[in-house]
Amino acid sequence: MRSLLALFAVLFVHFSTVDDASACSCVKSTPTKNAKEAKRVFLAKAGKPVKKGDALKQTFTILQTFKGDAKATEFVFDRPATPPCAIDFAEGDLTIIFTTGGEIDPCHGNAPFASQALDLEAIIRATGGTMNKPQRKAIEDALATVLAPYKRALKKVSLDDQYNTGNLIFASGKIASEGVRFHVVLFLDNGKWTVIDKSVVET
Repeated sequence: MRSLLALFAVLFVHFSTVDDASACSCVKSTPTKNAKEAKRVFLAKAGKPVKKGDALKQTFTILQTFKGDAKATEFVFDRPATPPCAIDFAEGDLTIIFTTGGEIDPCHGNAPFASQALDLEAIIRATGGTMNKPQRKAIEDALATVLAPYKRALKKVSLDDQYNTGNLIFASGKIASEGVRFHVVLFLDNGKWTVIDKSVVET
C-alpha cells in the first residue's frame, strides 16, 4: 500500500512539473525581434508590488524610453497575482520592458536588467536609437570602483566597446594581464553617472 501511494506521489509531482513548465515555455526569440515587435520599449525601475486578493499592481518609473511614448514617466502593470507564467520584480529592480498592450511577458524578452545588459546595443539599433562617444571620465571613475581589486593594473585596461545613448553609458573590455573581462552600465541620475549594472569575470 505504501509503495502504491509513493508511486502516485511521484506521478503527481512529475505531471505537475510538466504542466508548470509547458505553461511558461517560450518560442525562441532574439532581443532584436522583441524590440521590433513591441510597441513600447523602455528602461524602468520597479516600484513596490501591491497584492490585493488575486490581483497584483506594480508601478514602474521610466528612466529611458527606446521606443514608444517618450513623454511617459510611469508604467502601471496590473495582472493576476498568481498567473501560470509570469516574471516578478522586487521593488528597486531594473529592467528593459517590452510591451504592446500593457503586458510584461517573459517570453518577449522581459527579464532582470542584469540579463539584458549585453543585449543593449542590439535593442538600441532595433529601435532606431543612436550611439555616441561616451564621457571617458565617467567610465574611468566607474572602473576605478568596479575594478578596485585590480587597482595596480587599471592602466592596462583595454576597452572593446563603449557608447552613450541618452542617459546610459555602456563599456566593456578586459585586463589581459589579470585574465579579467568586464562590463559596466552607467545611468545619469540627477547629473551624476551611477553604475546600475556590472560584471567582472576572471577567465
